[in-house]
Formats: sequence, structure tokens, C-alpha cells
Amino acid sequence: MTKDDVDELRRCGFSDAQVADAVQVISYFNYINRVADGLGVDPENFMTPRPKNGEETSASSGVRRTRST
Repeated sequence: MTKDDVDELRRCGFSDAQVADAVQVISYFNYINRVADGLGVDPENFMTPRPKNGEETSASSGVRRTRST
């Protein structure tokens, strides 16, 4: 996040307190997702994307692979 990002939020009407709250929440989710990835925690079923026809999804990485036939 840069000063320009904060300035843009201010132009959109965000107060300094709202920017600080957003930064803290976003940072926490970034942190906890990295911890979960590092520990190999698989997401809940409702959190994984459904594969499209002909694709398989790895639950741990969310990487879609196309089946070759």
C-alpha cells in the first residue's frame, strides 16, 4: 500500500480511522492465509472453486488442471 492508495481512499470519503481499520483487517487476512498455506491447511469445501467441465482442482493449492484425454 502506498501513499497514493491512501490518498485515493481519502478522495472516496474514507477517514483516517477507516483506512487504519481496513489496513488492519486486510493485513490480518493476508497473515492468516499465509499461516494456513504454510501449515498445509485445506480450505473448507464451500471455499474451493468448483471445477469447470474437464478440469480438476487441487484442494490445497486451488490450482486448476485440465484433464488431457
